[in-house]
Amino acid sequence: MTPAPFDYVRAQSLDHAIALKAEHGSDASILAGGQSLVPLLTMRLSRPAVVVDIGHLKGHDGLWMAGGMVRIGPLTRHRTIERDATFRANAALLADAAHHVA
Repeated sequence: MTPAPFDYVRAQSLDHAIALKAEHGSDASILAGGQSLVPLLTMRLSRPAVVVDIGHLKGHDGLWMAGGMVRIGPLTRHRTIERDATFRANAALLADAAHHVA
């Protein structure tokens, strides 16, 4: 099956993505990595008028650890979580789980 037609917009910044979502409301879907959205589009279970791509935005990925807490940026790839040696040493269960998610 192929997706229903939609407009594709590559967001230039986080503010741009937020503005597009505000403008289009529920008619817009956000695309980051595509592992959840692309199958829904392909099976036509999701039919947005606009797909806003944020997967390339800088500064929203990465792993940080401080004071016993872990922070995973929203655009961090599962592979990064799985393979980062420092993260694995401090959060082995999450690192192992990342292998099975993607």
